[in-house]
Parts: sequence; C-alpha cells; structure tokens
Amino acid sequence: MKAIINKLIIILTSLFILTIFIGDPQRRLKLIDVDVISTEQAEGNLINIPDRTSELSKIKAINSDASAWIYIPGTTIDSPIMQAKGKCKEFYERKNEYKKYAFEGCIWCDDDIKLSPFNCLSENVVILGHNLDDNKNGKRFAQLVKFQNKEFAENTPYIFLTTEDCQLIYEIYAVFFTDIKFKFYSTQLDEATKTQIIKESIERSEYIYDVNVSGKDKLITLITCTYKYGPYESWKQKNTRFVVQGKLVTNNNKLLNKAKIIKNSNIKCPNI
Repeated sequence: MKAIINKLIIILTSLFILTIFIGDPQRRLKLIDVDVISTEQAEGNLINIPDRTSELSKIKAINSDASAWIYIPGTTIDSPIMQAKGKCKEFYERKNEYKKYAFEGCIWCDDDIKLSPFNCLSENVVILGHNLDDNKNGKRFAQLVKFQNKEFAENTPYIFLTTEDCQLIYEIYAVFFTDIKFKFYSTQLDEATKTQIIKESIERSEYIYDVNVSGKDKLITLITCTYKYGPYESWKQKNTRFVVQGKLVTNNNKLLNKAKIIKNSNIKCPNI
C-alpha cells in the first residue's frame, strides 16, 4: 500500500509540473531562469532568490501602474514599483501604491524606464523613494541609509527585482552621497557614458566593492534624499542625494553570501 501511495504522489507531482510548463510558457521561462541562477553557490552556501510574482500580481490587479517589485534583505523595502504611465513624472511623489495621498509617497520610477520584457530592460533602471528623516527604520527608501554601516553593506550584496516576466538580481558596487550635478541618474546611455558614470560612482562610494563592473553591464540606481549636509528644505539638502548602484547579475556570475568591501579612504565628496 505504501508503495502505491508513493507512486501516486510521483504521478500527481509530475502532472502538476507539466501543467505549469505547458499551460504557461512565461512561467516556465521564469522557473528556468531562477533555477539556473539560484544553483550558483559561494563558500558552500545556497543563496535564496525571492520571488514576489504573487505579490506583484495582486497589486497589479488593483493598480495597473505597478510595474515590478523590489526587495532588499535586512530592510522593510519589500514593495511594488509604481510607474505613472502617461501621467506627469511627479504623480507618485506624494501618493501611495493605491493612488491615495501619502506624504512619504511610494517607490516609483519614470515612464521611460523599461522593466519588461527582459530584452527591452533599460540600461540604467532608476528607482526613486523618499527618505523623510534619515531614520534607518523609516519608510520607503529611508532604510537605504543602512548601507552606511559596513557590516550591513557586507551582508547585503544584492537588490532583487521581480518583473512581469522574470527575476532580476543586481549586485551592488557603489553606495554614495552626491550632488545632483553628477548625472548618475541618466537613462539613455551609450557604453562610454555608462563607463564614466560607473567610474565616478566608485570614486564617491563609501566603500570599494570587489565587483567587476563595466560599461557593458546593465545598471540599477536607487535614489533617495539625505539630511547629512543640511536640514529639510535647505539648499544643501535639496541638492544632495544618497544613492545605491548595482549591476545586473547574469547566469555566469556566482552569487556571494557577503560583499567584499573596504572603506574608501579617498572619497570624492558632493560639490556643494
């Protein structure tokens, strides 16, 4: 009897997998992509690849402006990315993901950012979120300030995105304060311009990351406010930002449990 039950379990499991693969080609692609990446190991440990497909589908059913989902381990940044398609760029600046007024806004990106399909992914995925008070336990992107802590930065080497058709993993290579004269947020980039942005970002970074990154890589740029150089609404506060940048991980990259970083002893400071 036990042998018969075990055979039935195997048959039912196989039918379930076939139903997923045959009935939904996009889901099949997604499962393959995640499986290939997640089997890469570093120092004998397996990296968990979060999948927020279900969460993205639920919010998208309520608000079709939800274009992706962002997750950063060790923070409460586990949220949809809103994209005001056909609306003004500031639409979500003071609105939440349900289009209701919220002073802290939501996490959003401009209409020109391409998050899917994968073959149209933007060269620099620029994502914005408010930081109301530099509180490491604050709302939206306030918790990006945690990257100023060396131990946290070491233990948080990746940014995870779930889009409509795949899982994206970005490896962090720079965290920095900057003035807005530096065009780190440019999205229409050729290889030479991207190379220059990467070089400048690394010069400004709080840490030197042991990450190979070049103008051929696709980037992510997370942007938030900072109060390090001045109080709210002051000229210096309005003209400085805190930025986290990463490069897209490909199947040829190995996922690391920790980032290899050293303190940058010659940081290029904001020009303010």
